[in-house]
Amino acid sequence: MISQTTVELDMRPSAWLERLAMGLLLLSGLAIRIYHLGFPELAGDEGFSYVFIQRTYAEIIADTLSMGEPHPVGSYFIFKAWSSLVGSSEFVLRFPSAWFGVLAIGLTYRLGRELDLSAGARIGAASLIALGPFSAFYSREMRMYGMLLALTVASTLLMWRLSRRFGWRTFIAYVVVSWLALNTHYYAGFVLIAQNLFFLGNALLRRVEHMSRTLAGWILAQAGVLLGSSPWLIAALSIATGYHGATDRSPDLLSALFVYLGSFLVGQHFPVTEATPALVWLCLVLLVVGLVKLWLGGADKRSVGALLAIYLFVPLLLAWANGLNRPVFSQRYAIAALGPLYLIVAEAAWGRFSLHGLPGALLGWGRVGAGLLILAATIAGLQGYLRSDKVDGHPHIWRKFIDVINRYAESLPASDVRVALN
Repeated sequence: MISQTTVELDMRPSAWLERLAMGLLLLSGLAIRIYHLGFPELAGDEGFSYVFIQRTYAEIIADTLSMGEPHPVGSYFIFKAWSSLVGSSEFVLRFPSAWFGVLAIGLTYRLGRELDLSAGARIGAASLIALGPFSAFYSREMRMYGMLLALTVASTLLMWRLSRRFGWRTFIAYVVVSWLALNTHYYAGFVLIAQNLFFLGNALLRRVEHMSRTLAGWILAQAGVLLGSSPWLIAALSIATGYHGATDRSPDLLSALFVYLGSFLVGQHFPVTEATPALVWLCLVLLVVGLVKLWLGGADKRSVGALLAIYLFVPLLLAWANGLNRPVFSQRYAIAALGPLYLIVAEAAWGRFSLHGLPGALLGWGRVGAGLLILAATIAGLQGYLRSDKVDGHPHIWRKFIDVINRYAESLPASDVRVALN
């Protein structure tokens, strides 16, 4: 009887349309991420990644500590293992990031399903991840930021499942994924802090019979992540806390919020830059609408809204605070906030509303229109990025210089030469 019901539900036209939409989004996201993926030379910090993976795994660990490398070794291990199997062309070296970028699209959608958001909200959020210039850029770079996005969404998805019902398979998956996230980028710890704030607060407020067992399992999971990561964190603590980057110190909080949201929405190549502040204000309005809608939706929806709000604002706040006393303020360090941001915005724009009559119609058209405007700006930003004549801020005129370098390097074995812009 249960399996029969499941089949009937899966056969509904809306379910098939949703699957079709997600299939198209995943294919579109993949196409965007591999489009001319190997065309530009390695640029900027990609050069560091390439240099690190020339070492053995033991040497990567030793060099990271001795050179004060501000990132843990997880991404370097992934890139090295992949290139050892497949090769070292620019396309090959960047492909793991593209794969994680596509994974982030599916995981964001899946998180929306687990949170019981409407089909419009979860498809809308997946669309913003797939088409967003910010997520696309960091899914096309031989760095760890696309991995950080996918792994933190996966970790939060597993955390939500643990908060609903404890299971050993979910427990093990959560510990492994969270450990890998923390060993890919230290700022994954900000998401883990947000998870703990939600989980422990939820445990205090909910009076459910199984909650004591669930809470014990959660504490055990955190102990597992901490114990698994502590040898590295202890060895690299002074690097993680003392690193001084090559960016700027954090501006005031409101300015930082506008920088974050502007980059997340339209990226660095939006053709109508003067419209960016208005789009950010529109995004803030949708954030408020989405959170209020969830708050008014009953106890379960309030729990969902609390999770998304904490998941969004705690990592942003901590990333901002971390740059107050040292020059490490950068939008890319807050990439883990994309998932909750897009889910809340999509819920406000395309989720179900219960208001009827003229007020309901006006609100419905207004929020859908606002969501479509943000989506259109996102696509414009993506188009500007893909058509840009710059690679990590460097004009393609550098290619002429590289041609000269290549001519001088012709006498060397091709396998011994790698040109990178830095």
